Amino acid sequence: MAWTEPIYDRVLADITNKTSKGFFNVADWVRINGNTQIVNALINVLKSLNITFDTLTPPTIATIPNIDDVNDFVDNIERIRAASGVPLATGLVALKNDYTSGGIAPDYTTVNDWERDLDLLRSYLIKAAYYTPYCGVTSVGQTRFWQVRFRTFKFAAPDNSIRSPRAGVAVCGTGLQRQNNFRRYAV
Repeated sequence: MAWTEPIYDRVLADITNKTSKGFFNVADWVRINGNTQIVNALINVLKSLNITFDTLTPPTIATIPNIDDVNDFVDNIERIRAASGVPLATGLVALKNDYTSGGIAPDYTTVNDWERDLDLLRSYLIKAAYYTPYCGVTSVGQTRFWQVRFRTFKFAAPDNSIRSPRAGVAVCGTGLQRQNNFRRYAV
């Protein structure tokens, strides 16, 4: 299954003018459900989390999902959002998944939130796959004072008499640390 571009730019004018975005139909349900499966696969690969989904019956033109189907549908998206670890401050929205029969039904803004959350999660998870944390000066085998004392020095003077730590080198053992961690930097 391939990622299908989500539609989350629905506005009230789409509803009043009865455009194609103004209706929630089987194609929308299938697109959102498929994108949910893809984001779930990303979380499974990147975080080794296997999220169990509620079983959904695929809708057809002749069937209408009931309120339990809608709650299960949204609950699957909400489980992914919660398991992803991406904070709400990044633009994600906590989704309502407790609709009741005869109560307030999801509207176009709610469906926009469903699809936007999935799109944001997908983009953040793909970025997370390429994220590599870098560290500063790493040293093993000496006291903390010796590890950080060179951070206050400027880079080498023109006569190259001051030594500075070389960032990005991680070595083990005091002998290796003394041999490889310090390099003269030309000005």
